[in-house]
Amino acid sequence: MSIPNPLILTENHFFRHRRHYPIATRFAIAADLGYDGYELTDADPKDDGTWSQVQQAFDRTGMREIGMYVVVRAMPGVHLDAEIARAADCIERLSGLGGSAFLLLTITVAPWSATTPFHESGSAVATPVHWQQASQVLRALDGRLAEARMPGYLYNHVGFLIDTPGVEERLLSVVQPRNIAPGLSTFHAYFHAEVPDPPEILASPVMGRLGYVALHSGFPRPEPYRTALLDEGQIDIAGWLGLLWERGYRGPLALQAYDLGGDPYVSAERQMQYVRSVWARFQRDPRLNPARPASE
Repeated sequence: MSIPNPLILTENHFFRHRRHYPIATRFAIAADLGYDGYELTDADPKDDGTWSQVQQAFDRTGMREIGMYVVVRAMPGVHLDAEIARAADCIERLSGLGGSAFLLLTITVAPWSATTPFHESGSAVATPVHWQQASQVLRALDGRLAEARMPGYLYNHVGFLIDTPGVEERLLSVVQPRNIAPGLSTFHAYFHAEVPDPPEILASPVMGRLGYVALHSGFPRPEPYRTALLDEGQIDIAGWLGLLWERGYRGPLALQAYDLGGDPYVSAERQMQYVRSVWARFQRDPRLNPARPASE
């Protein structure tokens, strides 16, 4: 059963575990399973060979959505202007592919340590300089996105400067970009102690502009966490979806599978089937959606 959101296959289905899937195979898997688009992960914008393969694969599959996850490093020893230029080059590369392109952006402040609690890292240790740099990044890239007529979304990642939806609200309220909207990772929101429950996250005015959601699940032990398929992890993905749909969210749903291993075709298929099964469940009987008002 079709759902009202474009489904995006993220590239982390194909990483790690002593394997390497060619770009053509990654895109072919996404298209064969019926995904609407594909999300790249930090491809080098200067690598003409890689982008030529991406263009060929994107054209061949006929998918319309194409995005890229970019991490800007705002930390000691890193030239911020060069980081901004790299992200801007990614925007230019994406805009040249055709289709509906988007940029997914997050910002780091220091190398993350798995032994440091999430609420004691990332934004918790940021200095005024880091916040100033983050604002600089958003202003610069907002302008480049405007030129490319492309949307950008923030991404909350534990251990990074943008580690919670609250940090996204802070930055977006200060900078007020026109082309960068909040995004949300269910996985990273769940495992950060300072993040409230989903209804409170989505109740904020800033999150009313939510434009991107990454669905990813896992378990908190062994520390720092262990990833899992959407229907196996501790996170209530169905509850998240019910809340998003009830509030009218129709933006992309990016289905992740970081560090799961095994056959990526199977994990990509299973992630999609689960999301579609939740939509079918709620359509069959709306009372099964925990976000549906009790009066209905």
